[in-house]
Amino acid sequence: MGISTPRHPDDRSPSSALASIPDDDITAIQDALTNIEADYDVKVLAARDVGSHAWNLNSDTSDYDVAVVFRQPTAAYYQLGTEYATLEQELNYDVAASDQDVEFKAWNITKFSELVNESNASALRFLASPIRYLHEEHPCIHELENVALESFRPGALIGHAYGQAGRMYRDNFVQRLRHTPTEHKTDTRHEQFEVLPESADSAGSITARSITDDHTETIHLSEVGPGEKWGLVKRDHVQKDTWEIVETDRSEDLLVVEHADSGKQRELSYTTVDEGTADEWEWASTDRRVKRFVYVTRSILTAAYVAGSTIVAEPQYPPTDFMALIRVYENLPEDAQVVDLPVDAIKEYAKQKRAATGDEYLDEWHADTIETALNELESVVHDDQFHQQHIDREAVNEILESAL
Repeated sequence: MGISTPRHPDDRSPSSALASIPDDDITAIQDALTNIEADYDVKVLAARDVGSHAWNLNSDTSDYDVAVVFRQPTAAYYQLGTEYATLEQELNYDVAASDQDVEFKAWNITKFSELVNESNASALRFLASPIRYLHEEHPCIHELENVALESFRPGALIGHAYGQAGRMYRDNFVQRLRHTPTEHKTDTRHEQFEVLPESADSAGSITARSITDDHTETIHLSEVGPGEKWGLVKRDHVQKDTWEIVETDRSEDLLVVEHADSGKQRELSYTTVDEGTADEWEWASTDRRVKRFVYVTRSILTAAYVAGSTIVAEPQYPPTDFMALIRVYENLPEDAQVVDLPVDAIKEYAKQKRAATGDEYLDEWHADTIETALNELESVVHDDQFHQQHIDREAVNEILESAL
C-alpha cells in the first residue's frame, strides 16, 4: 500500500487504517476502480478515502467517500477535447458488495497537480488520508505527498477550514430566514403544514399534517420557526438568499434580519413570515444533530492546529484521525491555542458519532463558544505570517512530468 508510516506521528498508519475497513467493502471498491479504468480508458494512480472513515469517525452504517487520481493515455494530452479534468459528475457506480453507499470523485493528474500547487484543501486531504485502496500506488503520488504536506501554505488551509466551519455552523445551527425573490417563484413547489395538537414528544419532535393532501410528517422542533403554522418548502435549483435573525420582538411583531453575505439589514414582521407573502419569506431549516456539531468543530480544530503549529515553530499538517487532532491541539502551548473549545463535549459527541447515534439532536450546541472561535479565526485568516510558505511549483512540475 505504499508508505507504511503515518504522515503525522499521532495519526494512524495506512495499514492499520485500512484494516478497519471490511474486506468485502475493499474488494467492491477495488472492483469499481477497475470498472472506472475500463469505462473511461484511464489508469488509476491512487484511490483514497476522504470521508468519515479516514477521520476515524465512521459508524457501521457510514457511507464511503473515495477520491481518485488518474492519468489518461499520453495522446489525450495533445488533442483538444479529449482530456478530462475531473470525472466527479459521471461516477455513479453501484458497489453491490457493500451495504453502504460509495461516492467516487476523480481528478486527472494534471488537474490534481494544479490543486496541490495551490495548497488546495481537498487535494491535501487526499494526500494525507491513511486509507488507500490500491495495493500499489504510482510513485508520483508519494512524491507529491512529501512535497505538499511538508511545504503547504498554511493560510490556504486555515482559510478553507474557517470558511467551511462558518458555513456549516450558519446552515445548521443558526436561526435563519430564507428569501426567494418573486421572479424565481415559478420553480418553487410549496407545501403548507399545520402542527397537530399535543404532538410534541420528549425528543423534541412534532407531527405536522399537510393542508394540501392530509399526509403527515414528523419534524424536529429545531428544523422549524416559531408560529402556529410552518411552511416547509421543497425546491430544486431555486435562487435564494439567507438572512440571519439579529433582533426579535414578538410583542411588537418585529424581526430584524441581516443578509448573510452583504450585511444589509431589513425589518420584517413575524406575521409576514409565518403566513407567507408574494416575496416568499420562510423559516430556514436547521440541523442541530450531533454529527453536524462534530463536523463544525473538526474544521475549527483543523484551522486552529495549523495556525498554532505555525506560531510554535513551523506549519504542521494536522492528523486525519479526529481524536488525534483534538489531542495534538490540546498539547500545543497555551499561547498557541488560538481558539477555546468545549473539548470534553466534543470528545463525547465524537464517540456518539462513531456509535451510530450521530443523528440524535443536541440539547446544547455551545453557540457562544463556536461563534467566539469563528471570530478568533477570522483574524488569523488574514495574518501575513500564515501566507509566507508556498509549495515549490518546479518540484510539482517535475513530479507531473514523471507521471505523464
